[in-house]
Amino acid sequence: MAKKIYVGTDVFVLGASNLRDLKGMLEKGTYIFEVPVHVGECTFVANISRLLPGTEERYALLEDPEGYKAKVGTKNWDITALHMYFLQNQNSQTIMLPLTMPP
Repeated sequence: MAKKIYVGTDVFVLGASNLRDLKGMLEKGTYIFEVPVHVGECTFVANISRLLPGTEERYALLEDPEGYKAKVGTKNWDITALHMYFLQNQNSQTIMLPLTMPP
């Protein structure tokens, strides 16, 4: 099941008087989705967010930096991170261990 995660918003300074106001303020901010995909004994977790402004270092890594910059602030989405975990059973509990890849 995907999770919606609000990022970069300090809920203690928003000044919302009720839950509906708070949710409306959060929706105007930045949020990501974490989407887990289970494949055998591995779980992949993709972070999906709207295209956000990047640094010049990040733009230098892109095939089409000008095309990316033109889409920032639009309703386009991107996979911003992909994590892979190995499922392991220990003492009747399933734990997720991050897989590290050799350089």
